[in-house]
This record gives sequence, C-alpha cells and structure tokens, in this order.
Amino acid sequence: MSYVNDRDLADSLKSKAAARKKSQRDLAQELGISEAYLSDFLNGRRSAGPTILRRLGYDPTPYYKKAGKAAAETAPSTDKGLFD
Repeated sequence: MSYVNDRDLADSLKSKAAARKKSQRDLAQELGISEAYLSDFLNGRRSAGPTILRRLGYDPTPYYKKAGKAAAETAPSTDKGLFD
C-alpha cells in the first residue's frame, strides 16, 4: 500500500468500522491499542503509530523514515491488514 496521511487513514478506519458495526472498544481491541489512543487518533490528536499502520496493512517504514526514525524500529509486517 502507498503512503496515506493520518486524517485520510482515520476517516477510512471510521467508515470501515461503521460499515462492519464495530464499536470503538472492539476496534481498539482488534488493533491492540487502548480506546483512548484510538479516540485520539480518530479525532486528530495523535498520529498513527507503527501498531495501527501494521494492523491496517500498511508498511510503517515510509512514515518513520520521513520522521527520521531508524528503519529497524519499523520493520515491515507480513501480517494481513485488519480489514483485508
């Protein structure tokens, strides 16, 4: 998948979760993050971290190389995305 900004990713995640009738609590559990973190992300108060990106099927490396983080911290995932 290609690079996507946080706002577009959050909007897409909200839409897909609503279409599948997933609560924010269920979605947070599936992503392996807290409800508070998910809420902050969906409302633009936090950026997507590597966990969210990997679980949604994105390679977090381009996001973190851009931010200057070490590639070792953001090894690509071979897992399928949450909505794949």
